[in-house]
Amino acid sequence: MFQHNDKVAQKTIRFLLIFQLIELFPLALLTLLGYGSLALVIAIFTVFAIAGVLGWLYLRFQSHPLVVEKRSLSKQKTNLQSRIQSEQRRISSSQQKRNNLLQSEKNELAAALKAIQGAFIQTGLNSSRLADAQIPGIGPKLKERLAAHAVLTAAQVNRNSIASVDGLGDVKTRAILSWRNNVYAQLDRAKPMALADDQADPIKAKYKIQHATNDKEEANARTTKLDLDHALADLLPKMEPFVPITFRNYLLSAMSAKRRTANIMAAAIVVTTICLCIVTGSGALISSAPTATIVPTLDIASIYTSSVQTAFAQLTETIPATTTPTSTNVPPSFTVVVFPTSPMIAGNTPAECDPGDQIPYVYSPDRLKVISACIHVSGYVDDVRKEADGDLHILLRLDSEYTDLLKPANANEFGDLVVEPVCVNTPAQADAIDACKNDPDPLQTLPVKGQYIWMEGRYVTDSDHGGWAEIHPLERWGVSNQVQSTQVYVTSTLAVFPTATMSGLRVRVGATCKDGSGSTATGRGACSHHGGVSCWEYSDGTCTNP
Repeated sequence: MFQHNDKVAQKTIRFLLIFQLIELFPLALLTLLGYGSLALVIAIFTVFAIAGVLGWLYLRFQSHPLVVEKRSLSKQKTNLQSRIQSEQRRISSSQQKRNNLLQSEKNELAAALKAIQGAFIQTGLNSSRLADAQIPGIGPKLKERLAAHAVLTAAQVNRNSIASVDGLGDVKTRAILSWRNNVYAQLDRAKPMALADDQADPIKAKYKIQHATNDKEEANARTTKLDLDHALADLLPKMEPFVPITFRNYLLSAMSAKRRTANIMAAAIVVTTICLCIVTGSGALISSAPTATIVPTLDIASIYTSSVQTAFAQLTETIPATTTPTSTNVPPSFTVVVFPTSPMIAGNTPAECDPGDQIPYVYSPDRLKVISACIHVSGYVDDVRKEADGDLHILLRLDSEYTDLLKPANANEFGDLVVEPVCVNTPAQADAIDACKNDPDPLQTLPVKGQYIWMEGRYVTDSDHGGWAEIHPLERWGVSNQVQSTQVYVTSTLAVFPTATMSGLRVRVGATCKDGSGSTATGRGACSHHGGVSCWEYSDGTCTNP
């Protein structure tokens, strides 16, 4: 363990431990007396104070002469290791350069030999005259016609050059070509197979100079690396005595010269700090918890088309039989207070969500990951934007019960759900044109900014936009009169406070299909599998032709 005689550090550590042990008891008392929040504030301040003391001790540790010397040796070690790695890279680079030079020399010699061989064969073909050749079936007159067509040597003989000469049939053509091929074969066998010394020596001399320069660089790098290796080997033994000099051992030594005692004191500091946090934190939580009050409630959101008196009648049935009412609508010793809660759409949301017919017209569908074939949401339209692919981007501020559908990337659209009706405009984007031209019935009526609506469609994430959540495509949506859902609270004084008109609303509640079946859908997509809508049903019992 790192032994030192820093009396200030020793006194500070011991005072810190004693202070924490003493502080634990008044904080526990404050918590028991119901002052948990105050105890928590004091505990947090204490934790910050401990952190500050440890920071101060660390700075003091860093200024210790042995620590300064250790830090200097560590820098020397790091510098030596860095330079050794640099020289090793120089050695590897020289070795790679040597291999490259050898390959380049080999390639250049091969190219020079190939050029000489080609020149030898070409010269031989040019010197092999057709007039001097003995070719079966080729007489002087035919040779003159060949000469007239500039076919004088074996170098000029090919199928195209002799094809236009009169009097040459297939047999004579093959004979001339065979003669040319025999001349070429003889020359190929006779070509030089190696460069002469006067041809190879200039190339070899050039690469010899480059090899010498590279070998010298590698030798210098190896010599430098060897010197650095020796310096590092001499430095490492000097660093061994400084291994125990760490901040942890500095603190333990400040606590006690005996390692076991120091460990016990360190554990005591950690345990008391944890106990402070647990005691004060639990006390603050208990003191801040609200006292529960039981209030009987009656939710009448489901009867929004009835009057408030109907709600009172239902409430009367929930009152114990021992209570004697003085009114036919409201008990004498109770107050009925109607409070508004979250907004809801009055009777024009479908009971079931079915996929529609717009999915085939989504372009590049592989960018979309389907999470659900169809979902139902509601909320306010924050914005409506036209897109180049013919779709709209409708930003829907979701009601609270639907916000778990959002993904982190929806923050890029102000935390709204992106809803896309497809092909509602003529696309300007090339890869969307083919998809939209086949859509026979895109949505015609679309929501506008500020409306409170419900929407249905396929729930996906879009990889092109960081994985934000979308309804894509939008299959159907609806808007109708907005009504406040309500709750009835019972108190001890007779009074009635109505907050919303709950009667007199005429809203669409469903449809009668052409095959005689019924549907609870109230917008586009109703009766889509039953021959279409025969008439729309309304809350007043009427059914109106579409």
